[in-house]
Amino acid sequence: RDEEGILDEVVGGSAGVCSDLRRRLSLLAPIAEHCRHSDHDRAVHSAVTLGDEGVLCDLIRGLSRDSHVFTLDSFVLLLPALDNVLHTSQREESLVCVLQLLQLLLRAFSHLLAATHATPAPVGVDISAEERRRKCERAFGLLQGIGAHLATLKRRAGRVGPLARGLIAAIQSVG
Repeated sequence: RDEEGILDEVVGGSAGVCSDLRRRLSLLAPIAEHCRHSDHDRAVHSAVTLGDEGVLCDLIRGLSRDSHVFTLDSFVLLLPALDNVLHTSQREESLVCVLQLLQLLLRAFSHLLAATHATPAPVGVDISAEERRRKCERAFGLLQGIGAHLATLKRRAGRVGPLARGLIAAIQSVG
């Protein structure tokens, strides 16, 4: 059966829900194509550019199965979008999705961030090292901003509060 028929059957003909799901599916199609070609940075860029919380969370759920798909570039690109969801979303599901991804990203990149933050800038010309340092410094600054916002989320009930408290500690350990 086709996607349209499945959607109609699942949502029982509710026009609004069907319309929302069709819209999300159409937005996810090009992102999924990037993922099929293992171009995860481009998939992240596309999802972030759309600015759609649902699409971003769908991508996060798909990519979070393997932390190795995230690069320093995608990490830095994702942080402002994740911060935006933390600031604006009222949906616990979205907040949990973002908080869990932040945990995964911190596990993957905390050693690099801490090492970069703790060492002085290298002397000499090493373009890739300088670029990596700039990205790490940007990520560190963005994480500090996210950490400040997590202070308001740590008091929330459900799954959000404990995740926020754990992330506050993890962010503090980086710097």
